[in-house]
Amino acid sequence: MDASLVPPTDAQRRAELRGLLLRLLGMILLFFAAVLALARLYREPLQRLGASFVERFGLGGLFAGTFVADAFSCPIPPQFYLLTAITSGRDQALPVAVILLASVLAGLTAYALAGKLVHVAFFRRLLERTQAGVERVFRRWGPWAIVIAGFSPLPYSGLCYTAGLYRMPRRLFGLFLLLRVPRLLLYYAALRAGWAW
Repeated sequence: MDASLVPPTDAQRRAELRGLLLRLLGMILLFFAAVLALARLYREPLQRLGASFVERFGLGGLFAGTFVADAFSCPIPPQFYLLTAITSGRDQALPVAVILLASVLAGLTAYALAGKLVHVAFFRRLLERTQAGVERVFRRWGPWAIVIAGFSPLPYSGLCYTAGLYRMPRRLFGLFLLLRVPRLLLYYAALRAGWAW
């Protein structure tokens, strides 16, 4: 029998989740180190960039940039907008809330667009080729697959499109969207700590 069809034991699940959490912690630490290095080497230019971006584009720019990044896989990630909010030297509560809202709405948009893309021949063939693998993951992990995906290094927009293509139940997708908030807040905490150190 295929090992991916056998539900993992509690010990295997704990070991795999522990490994995932360690990888996530490692990514956050690397991110913190990169921000720390940037803060040491380029503090003044980054402060000017943050202040000018927030002054020129405001909350609308933070929202739009994050939305485009998370709905359409733009190469400038939401972490950039979090960094501009921090380096601007202004209050960060409202900008962070706007970035979180934009990210969640972008995920909803990607999910909805994927439902339309399934009617395009290329995406329909892609879906047919990969469906068995995705179903195996869900049979093996059940709802834990959502939690694992939510904290994995996989691109958020790609996961949202995949969820839409496979018509993930809305409740499960809602859980996935909620997991986006703590993930971005972890990055925000690492950014703030690296910048303040």
